[in-house]
Amino acid sequence: MLIPVVILAVILGYTTYQQFLIWKSHEISRFLLPPHAPINYFIFYTFTRIWLAYVISLIVGILGYLVIGYFNRKYQEKFFWPEEIYFIALGLFLTGHPGWILYTVFSLAVYLALGIGYWILKKETQRVSFYYLWLPLAAATIFLNFWLLQFEWYTQLII
Repeated sequence: MLIPVVILAVILGYTTYQQFLIWKSHEISRFLLPPHAPINYFIFYTFTRIWLAYVISLIVGILGYLVIGYFNRKYQEKFFWPEEIYFIALGLFLTGHPGWILYTVFSLAVYLALGIGYWILKKETQRVSFYYLWLPLAAATIFLNFWLLQFEWYTQLII
């Protein structure tokens, strides 16, 4: 779980560095950097524009891990396999913000569709394991996120 967080932090750090270089090389934006302006503006700008979506999704992923883990242990691992909780938290983190909202809705919709499909085909209810679906659903959510960004209602969710 820690390796994707570190990899993403390196990527975001590199993006922040590139933003600094772009501002430094432009004749107008260089006045937004030291010594002409305090570094606080650049830090605030890059935090809100580059880092914030993943900080929010990291917090949601950690909270999801703790809550799901608590209820899964409380009910003797009835809902998820122990390592499945890591996949869920990783999916929540990697989808970013507002992708984690879409990921949650998308996961519930796919689970409902599979449950109804089993019920129609086998005429019985059956518990569906998402063990191998959590991360592919996260990848599908990331790609779906790019498409949904063209709609105004979805862009209103972006911070």
